[in-house]
Amino acid sequence: MSYVPNSGSKACRRCGEDKLVTEFRVFRVYGSQDREYRRSWCKDCERSYSRDWRKRNPGYHADWSRAYRAIKV
Repeated sequence: MSYVPNSGSKACRRCGEDKLVTEFRVFRVYGSQDREYRRSWCKDCERSYSRDWRKRNPGYHADWSRAYRAIKV
């Protein structure tokens, strides 16, 4: 099942489960129509992906923070 307007449910593109629309993060598109959309992955899938990514790339955030602080000074 995909998103059906006003139905209140949507299928996650990662896990395939039908969930309430509130289980998907909102992102806004600014411009001529200023619209809000729902992400294609549910919050649980996004959270697990982020956690796994951080485990696979342990030094990325530290390196990024170090570089950002060097530029900001």
